[in-house]
Amino acid sequence: MIVAADASVLVGELLRTKGRELFRHPALHVVVAEDQWTETEHELARRSTSWSPQDASHRTEGACWSNQYAP
Repeated sequence: MIVAADASVLVGELLRTKGRELFRHPALHVVVAEDQWTETEHELARRSTSWSPQDASHRTEGACWSNQYAP
């Protein structure tokens, strides 16, 4: 299944354990425009620096995002 997603959806789902589980599903392929991916990276970095180390490790455990399709 191919799904197009914007930054707000990606950030929201990647911050949730269930969302990260969804993105790890082998049948799911998420398509993100380059500017949306840049915004996603920015927001995830910004939000992760505002957590305590214990909270950040809990929320990002098993996170699975990469920029594998970038030019």
